[in-house]
Amino acid sequence: DPSKHTVEFLQGFLNFFHSGGRLQPHDDAAELAQFIKMGQKKSQNWKNVWQQYCTAFSPTGKHDPATYDGQFLTKFLDYMAQLATMSMMGVTQMPASGVQAMPGLASEPPQKRMREGSSMGASTGDPVKDSLVNRVKSFQRQGEQNKQLWCMYCDNYLGGVRDPARHDSSKLQDFVEAHGVPEAPPRDRMGGGAVASMDPAKDKLVNAVKSFQREGEMQRELWWNFCDTQLGGIRDPSRHEPVMLRQFLQANGIPENFGEPYVPGLDPTKDHFVNRVKQYQKGGEQNKQIWATFCGHRRDPARHDTSTLQQFCEAYGVP
Repeated sequence: DPSKHTVEFLQGFLNFFHSGGRLQPHDDAAELAQFIKMGQKKSQNWKNVWQQYCTAFSPTGKHDPATYDGQFLTKFLDYMAQLATMSMMGVTQMPASGVQAMPGLASEPPQKRMREGSSMGASTGDPVKDSLVNRVKSFQRQGEQNKQLWCMYCDNYLGGVRDPARHDSSKLQDFVEAHGVPEAPPRDRMGGGAVASMDPAKDKLVNAVKSFQREGEMQRELWWNFCDTQLGGIRDPSRHEPVMLRQFLQANGIPENFGEPYVPGLDPTKDHFVNRVKQYQKGGEQNKQIWATFCGHRRDPARHDTSTLQQFCEAYGVP
């Protein structure tokens, strides 16, 4: 601060400057390099970030801090400070105007990563929201495609905030309904704990409707149209009465056990027709094509109900 210096000192500086004199800046690269080396020895996370930073931003890609000037090393420290600040503030993404995110570097705060890695999560205090949060998290754990779908939705509609718990129930409900997100399995239900079903018969109908939607875009649109015309636009099957779910299933020829895993031996009649269709397909390529034309994209006979299999067998004289 110039105001903290005497007039004589300031005048001397001006005279020196106007005479062409320049002070050589202090190069603290050696000290910074030593500091970064010490960080690598003490912390594997620090070492990983440093190496990733060099790979992303260094023209040489070298990992030895001693090969860089003070400016490069200072920018790395500034980047680390930004990450620490964002973590304490709960920000989940590096701002677009800041330094690019490092490859492989988790952008979520450590507390969030710890919560998601734990089998017990903190409740939001709202059982309905807890259920939606767990459904979204479980959906992401089912594969990279699901995770990317949620991330894209967040980027487009939720301001880039990817923690489901930071969104209100209506936003989560929109995503769940739009993408047919299934209920989280009991082991993934956190916060409020596993919720026992009070109506197994309704659960069966809900599962049938959800499984039907997962068959494809046309099936999903069929359910959505029914919701818009008959159910006030509410697309979550679990929020409707069994009589309405059954009405939808019957109107579209969907069995109430649709989507349930096929277990050989539990239904001898279905086993009989499944085996007949399979044997029929082994009779040649023409038979296989006839079945494919009849069944659509679900080629596995076990994924069809008994009445459908029987209809096929009678229509084509399947022995």
